Amino acid sequence: AVFQDVRASGVAGQTWSGSVQTAEFNTEIVPKSFVSESTNQFTMDAGIYLVRWRDSFTTAANEYIQVYAYDTVGSVNVGGARICNPSDADKPDTTAHFYINLSASKVIEIRLDASNAVSSVKDATGNGSFEYYQEVSFTKEG
Repeated sequence: AVFQDVRASGVAGQTWSGSVQTAEFNTEIVPKSFVSESTNQFTMDAGIYLVRWRDSFTTAANEYIQVYAYDTVGSVNVGGARICNPSDADKPDTTAHFYINLSASKVIEIRLDASNAVSSVKDATGNGSFEYYQEVSFTKEG
């Protein structure tokens, strides 16, 4: 299953400002029966999943962010990854991947902890009909 944050041409993406925030997704690109999305929350069947996240998020030198899946009912992290930018060089994409093992059906959010990063603003290009920002995919492995 693949979900993206897609906005109209000229509309900027979500801004991360040094705190924990729920990632925004508004478009289901590849539907699968084991996951559904509503208001940035994913209802997922029990199973083992590979979670892949991608964004145009950039940080300054030696700053880092953490991407993780958050169980909204149990209020716990169920898996995640830390992303570090050791240089000042801008990157076209920032990616993370990690596994989560859900013993029962759960509602999760993808959250980013940017507490150790100043901010990231995704500027709109104004090219084409849409702006494509972050993406998350779930592959059921077991």
